[in-house]
Amino acid sequence: GTVAVWNMKSPTDITLRMTLKVRDWVFAVDFTETNIFAGSAEDTIKVWDISTGELVRTLRGHSRAVWCLHLQGSHLISGSGDSTLRIWNIDTGHCVRVLQH
Repeated sequence: GTVAVWNMKSPTDITLRMTLKVRDWVFAVDFTETNIFAGSAEDTIKVWDISTGELVRTLRGHSRAVWCLHLQGSHLISGSGDSTLRIWNIDTGHCVRVLQH
């Protein structure tokens, strides 16, 4: 899969800034001023630096595809087909809590 990052100066002035590669399908994307997060079918969340496109880290913990992402302050919440929600500290990359259905 691919995550396309666009520059949008106006509704009519849009240019492709960069593309970020993922091995499998990308189902969810969210971002901050400094990072882009992508959840995919490969059971991981990739984190890139938004200014350079460099892969910063890979968040591992889910055992099935990551279907949704939501940023809340300094935490990223991910939902997966493994019936869990994981809460990640976005500064450290550590999972701080797992909620199981």
